[in-house]
Amino acid sequence: IASKSLVAAGAATQGVLDQYAQILEFIGKLCLSLVQLNKMDEAEWNACVVPYLTAFVSADQATAVRDELISQCRAPEKAEVDEDPEVDLVNAEFSLAYGSRVLLHNTQLNLKCGRKYGLLGPNGAGKSTLMRGIANGNLQGFPEDLRTVYVEHDIQGSTGETPVVQYVLENEKIQAVGADEATVRKALGDVGFDQNMQDSPIVSLSGGWRMKLSLARAMITEPDLLLLDEPTNHLDTFAVAWLTNYIQNLKDVSCIIVSHEPSFLDNVCTDIIHYEDNLKLKRYRGNLTAFMKERPECKQYYELSSDNVAFSFPEPGYLEGIKSVTKAFLKCQNLSFQYPTAPRPNLVDVTVQCSLASRVAVTGVNGAGKSTLIKLMVGELAIPEGQGDYYKHPNLRIAYVAQHAFHHIEQHLDKTPVQYIMWRFSGGIDKEQVGTDAKVVTEEEEAAIREAAKKNKTGTVEEIVGRKMGKREYEYEVKWEGEVRPNSWLKRSELEELGYQKMVQEADERIAMEQNAQGRKLTTGEISKHLECFGLEEQFSCHTAMKALSGGQKVKVVLGASMWNQPHLLIMDEPTNFLDRDSLAALAKAIKEFKGGVIVISHNAEFCNAVCPEKWVVADGRCNVEGSEWMEAVELARKRAEREEKKKAPVQQDEKFDAYGNKIEEKKKTEELSRAEKKRLMKKRKEMIKNGEDTWEIDEVLGLN
Repeated sequence: IASKSLVAAGAATQGVLDQYAQILEFIGKLCLSLVQLNKMDEAEWNACVVPYLTAFVSADQATAVRDELISQCRAPEKAEVDEDPEVDLVNAEFSLAYGSRVLLHNTQLNLKCGRKYGLLGPNGAGKSTLMRGIANGNLQGFPEDLRTVYVEHDIQGSTGETPVVQYVLENEKIQAVGADEATVRKALGDVGFDQNMQDSPIVSLSGGWRMKLSLARAMITEPDLLLLDEPTNHLDTFAVAWLTNYIQNLKDVSCIIVSHEPSFLDNVCTDIIHYEDNLKLKRYRGNLTAFMKERPECKQYYELSSDNVAFSFPEPGYLEGIKSVTKAFLKCQNLSFQYPTAPRPNLVDVTVQCSLASRVAVTGVNGAGKSTLIKLMVGELAIPEGQGDYYKHPNLRIAYVAQHAFHHIEQHLDKTPVQYIMWRFSGGIDKEQVGTDAKVVTEEEEAAIREAAKKNKTGTVEEIVGRKMGKREYEYEVKWEGEVRPNSWLKRSELEELGYQKMVQEADERIAMEQNAQGRKLTTGEISKHLECFGLEEQFSCHTAMKALSGGQKVKVVLGASMWNQPHLLIMDEPTNFLDRDSLAALAKAIKEFKGGVIVISHNAEFCNAVCPEKWVVADGRCNVEGSEWMEAVELARKRAEREEKKKAPVQQDEKFDAYGNKIEEKKKTEELSRAEKKRLMKKRKEMIKNGEDTWEIDEVLGLN
């Protein structure tokens, strides 16, 4: 305001203002403090403005700027003409700030009973800050007896064994209203929980059921106003339809909703509240479609493109034996799995595989088994013996961002992002992956190992200390438990036969991490630079505790930390839940440019279609692979390009001359394969075809290309 006033009055040019930018910024902060304290006394404003401006303008001009500042900051918003018949729920004028930044100034908000408001604005406008302010009762002019409930995603990160009913009863807000067990069970029943589900542990609930639990818990307090921040996160199509119907039928409850799903807002909203450029809120009657017709420039809020944010993933390291981007480095064949408490198998006869070229979207309704499949693939769950074949390249590094992403960091919220990554990867291992079901040896497995050792008189392996490549498979240097004999080298197949599959897997992962660690230093500068590639600036990565970060920033930390080890395969379970549109666009672009494989679980069809040509559709315990033919096209194109390249650039041999300067013509040497060698290679080629492996190299040797 001060700058515009000075330029308009001809008191200063833009060049002069740039020269005194620090003074103007200081004046702005002083004026902000007066606005926040609601002080409009002329003497106080005079002390904060005039003495500083007179450094480069006259006293009269400085006084005129002071008067303009007071006028602009004091001016109340013109009240809208109330044409709605509903009873007022809120009719308030207030200001809102976040730190030293003013988000809203003297804006008016009029909410009616039973209406559903979509809250829109550009990224960083302060939508979540406004919702928090309303929920905490921090805004001026709001009725003191207004009952508001902020429906949060706190349940989404819960992995506890607490039964659903007990979880609700232990909530402070539920205890404050004195709700008993009968009331809680009725509320849960109203959103679809049967008796069995009410007594089931929280950990057994899918994302959709957790949102229903959040709503049931909120409705027990009989709110006047529901505040819903991204309520469709974690929900499949059916759950979104249920939520839409539920909100539409809340006749006596008003809602303010923030969502990145335009179709959802279109179906539930009666009005749109928009953040205007003048630090005001403006209400538009009608749903999102009606709003977009009036304000077409706001369509950018829902477009999957951005010039403001950019992600850059590190290149994956070398994988021994993987000469083609389509060659599988992770395979599951005829895989079946059932949780101990499940009434039926969760997965049946599933066959899937991944490579460096993979771009896979895993789809299906909530509870279909998508996350279970991924946990089995990455080793977070152990595959039961005899329930399928599993192959993973020994040096494969996997980055796994779980569905409830914040669980990765919730025990480290007092650390900065840099400190968290230092803790997580110190010692050459990923501590987040230690202690998963697939790596912990059970008592039964321990007993079987000792029984096999006793039977075969081999002794018990204490640990694996080294690895080398043998003639046909890896061999491992093992240290024997309680014995003085020297270490021994055993083949992988021998160790697996003795029951040491988990120890071998852990050794492979440790060695893969060590190979990667040789090229990356776990220092503040290196980590900070790495996190900048995920849109997290140094001030947040080095100097801000994670508990003070926004939800979107925390997801960037989780994603950046998972990618620190330069993985060959990135797996993300519901990555779109906490990212804004700009970050989603940046993520989509980074996935397309990534040199490794990607698997995405998401209900966001727009995002999946943008990045994943291959789909694994999980339903009724089975997995149907669609669109995998694109991989064949990629491989054919690669082979064709290699053949063309060889034709264009034949190998040049050094020319030789005799003592008289004459060029010596050398005959091309061709090495013929022996009959036995050809037979051996043809047998190997047949096995490779049977296993679905790439035969390009062996075809070259046999002259079949």
